[in-house]
Amino acid sequence: MADPNPVAAFVSPASLWPPRLVHERSAWNEHIPFAGWIIETTRPEVFVELGTQTGVSYFAFCEGVLRLGLGTRCYAVDWWVGDEHSGLYDEGLFRAVSEMNAQWYEPFSLLLRTTFDDAAERFDDGSIDLLHIDGLHTYEAISHDVETWLPKLSSRGLLLLHDTNERKKDFAVHRFFSELGNRYDTFEFLHGHGLGIVGVGEEQTQGVRDLLALDGSPGATTVRGLYEALGSRYSAELASGLLSKQLAERDRELERAANELDESGVREKVLTERVAVQDRDLARMKDLVDSLQQDSDVLGPQLAAQATEAKRHQERVADLENSRSWRLTAPLRLVADRVKASLRRTKRSPFGS
Repeated sequence: MADPNPVAAFVSPASLWPPRLVHERSAWNEHIPFAGWIIETTRPEVFVELGTQTGVSYFAFCEGVLRLGLGTRCYAVDWWVGDEHSGLYDEGLFRAVSEMNAQWYEPFSLLLRTTFDDAAERFDDGSIDLLHIDGLHTYEAISHDVETWLPKLSSRGLLLLHDTNERKKDFAVHRFFSELGNRYDTFEFLHGHGLGIVGVGEEQTQGVRDLLALDGSPGATTVRGLYEALGSRYSAELASGLLSKQLAERDRELERAANELDESGVREKVLTERVAVQDRDLARMKDLVDSLQQDSDVLGPQLAAQATEAKRHQERVADLENSRSWRLTAPLRLVADRVKASLRRTKRSPFGS
């Protein structure tokens, strides 16, 4: 089969519709343009996604359904708690996905918070036209999920597998996708961690058959480059938005730092003034101490001289009292003292002349 014109056959206005959601935690942002095209090309009656996480991929498909006015019934299956590959996330993520679903897509979209195996029991065999699997990426997990859900695909069923070009840790989607290539026609986008398309049903639309026929041809490189370019703008816009937020946060941090410096300057000024007052008080106290010291230096010798003179006087009195003449005249002084006392009493008596 001759190569179809890559640009004319595999791009449409649906490939250019802006998404309502991109997310920094999503590895699916760069495949959003393809979601629009594949919904327009396949127009599925039932679409199911296993592993929705942030909702970027699921809502990209739902947006195509909404804009095209299709009667597609859409189902997202996830526990919304994370796993060893996607990481764990809190209840806020499920609330955000639920709110967006309720706002835009609820008339035709249902979120199933359950395991992939339990959800499989809700769908009849041959009832799903488009199935996207983006769950745990170990070989055991992806092989189990695909084999469990393959019977659910219709005669025109198409399977999409994300992370076919991711080889870190124990990611094994690339290995299982290669094995599916031995059973079905496939095509793979290499950007955005890889997205594999598997034509399971035998009654694919013409657009899907043309895409699958590109595998291994020169046209495959053109189509891959086209969708990589279309998808990269969302990553670029997201990166730009994150950078803007980071710059805004940096500006806020700088402003806070400047305010803190200003406040610190005020505090430093007050502290400096307080220190100056304390220094002045200390200077005055020092002057007072110096003055008292000077007074002490002047009065000290005077007080010392007075103390010396008093001591000499005490010594002279003591010497006199201890002298021999003082002792000899003691009886005379005693008589004299008694005569003086008698005269004082006579002078005070009321019966005197």
